Amino acid sequence: KRLKDGKLSKFDPLKLTETIFRPFEKRWLYLGSDMVEAKGKMPSQHFPNANGRNRVISVTGIGGRAGFSSLMTDKIMNLHTIDSGQTFPLHLYEPTTDKTDLFADDAPEGYTRRDGITDAGLAHFAGHYPGEDITKEDLFYYVYGLLHSPDYRARYADTLTKQLPRIPRVKSTADFRAFSKAGRALGDLHVNYEAVPPYPVAYKGGSLLLDT
Repeated sequence: KRLKDGKLSKFDPLKLTETIFRPFEKRWLYLGSDMVEAKGKMPSQHFPNANGRNRVISVTGIGGRAGFSSLMTDKIMNLHTIDSGQTFPLHLYEPTTDKTDLFADDAPEGYTRRDGITDAGLAHFAGHYPGEDITKEDLFYYVYGLLHSPDYRARYADTLTKQLPRIPRVKSTADFRAFSKAGRALGDLHVNYEAVPPYPVAYKGGSLLLDT
């Protein structure tokens, strides 16, 4: 519409940001309102600028055709990185003019940061494991670990095609800790995939043509 109306746009290098276009495929995005028609909430609430560190869990959107999937990243994602995906952040950022915020160091200038997991959500899980010191970050990675569990995906396969995932509480504290630990390790691999040593693969030589 701007082009049709003859309006000029001035390039601003500060609006360039690295994004995840497809799983484990990065692209540069020019995040200017004159070039991007619909930004969505991810740039403003999840990654307000280069100093807004965060991690998000993206899951397949309702009615996705490619089957259920989940991916963690620390960058803005394309809507279809995960089929019509919806993201759930570790943190949320909100603009602020409050200069007296005690937690201002946790967020870039001009923003405040709050947890993506609510107090009620944490209490729902912590109450199931009395006497355990469970943090919101523990719960965040527990969710990611559980979403990759073959047992979870098989048991809730039908539900996952129709609605967003529901997260059950496993019976024991040991199982909760195991899923949280696995989710954290898997999240680190997915976020930092470029630094992971390549898996050693041996290629078989010879003709690629099938025998007839």
